[in-house]
Amino acid sequence: MLADRDALGEEGIVVLISTWTGKDNLGLIAGDGWTGDALFRWEPPKGGDGVTQWITRWASPEEAADFEYAFLRGARARFPRSAPDPEAEGPHTFEGPDRTVVVQRQDKEVQVRITPRKTPSRVDETSTPSPSGF
Repeated sequence: MLADRDALGEEGIVVLISTWTGKDNLGLIAGDGWTGDALFRWEPPKGGDGVTQWITRWASPEEAADFEYAFLRGARARFPRSAPDPEAEGPHTFEGPDRTVVVQRQDKEVQVRITPRKTPSRVDETSTPSPSGF
């Protein structure tokens, strides 16, 4: 069940990446070309662990790739034991002690999905309702 919907916006992305990486210039590069984002939180009706999905859209595939690279740099700092190479093709999966983060880019869109460790972590249209119209 959809529990919440929000957005970070371009400024939120700049702050997130700058904070995660300690590099203000990387944050500015990551936010450049932003055209929209939507953050969704799904939770089971009877409580328990939920799923968060963040969909970002960019003016060009190159700007989507810049954001993906910056996000992966920040995620590598937070999940150093399971950090994939940010230069490799995705999807990129990070395993934390209690959650899995999957980052996947396709053309001008980058999706981030955060699930409890016990939940399949692949970002796909069959496991989560596809949000539209943001």
